[in-house]
Amino acid sequence: MTSAAPPAAGLGDALAVLLALDHPDRLQLLMAAGGLLPGCPAPCTLDDVARATGRSVREVAETATRMHESGLVRVDGRVLHADTTVFARAAAAVEEAMPVTALLRRRPGVARWFRRGRLLRVPERYEQQAEVAALLVELLPTEVEMSEDEVGAVLGTVGDPAELRRLLVDHRLVERQASRGYRRT
Repeated sequence: MTSAAPPAAGLGDALAVLLALDHPDRLQLLMAAGGLLPGCPAPCTLDDVARATGRSVREVAETATRMHESGLVRVDGRVLHADTTVFARAAAAVEEAMPVTALLRRRPGVARWFRRGRLLRVPERYEQQAEVAALLVELLPTEVEMSEDEVGAVLGTVGDPAELRRLLVDHRLVERQASRGYRRT
């Protein structure tokens, strides 16, 4: 019998995963469900977690419910199971939402310089730099002057903002305005 692939996550699902981990009790529970909490044998039960953490079984069960809603933990009876594939789906959802991801689909030859929406390094060859710069400039709005901080905020989602700003200026895709802002050429 084959199991269906888990559903793709959206940004809301990714947010739910992060929020589920925003408290030490929930992190402890995830560690327990994954067999990583000292004093909690694998498979771990609600009772085992309560003993190992000094919390009541009721508190542990409430935490497990919150974790279950995010998909991180499954409770079978009183036994906890971790599903760490949720992290990969959440990361894929965030990557998919990054503006550079859509641009990379249109320019697959440039994609080799990127991983998970981040520029690994600026290529050494001028022609390859030009390809990367042509992609990156598409992240900036046209006919709008932007401050250095605004350009840095956009480019910082992809890599080192100062390095990428210089790359765009060197390739004459962005020019510095007299008012000390930047504009696409």
